Amino acid sequence: MPQSCFHCGLPVPEHTHLPIVYDNQEQPTCCVGCQA
Repeated sequence: MPQSCFHCGLPVPEHTHLPIVYDNQEQPTCCVGCQA
């Protein structure tokens, strides 16, 4: 099961690593727009 984007909720594409740190925890994002 793919991870969901922390910002928009869409699936994070395979081989994509664009994390953000929220509340001292790394969260996945699906694109640079959501990462910003």
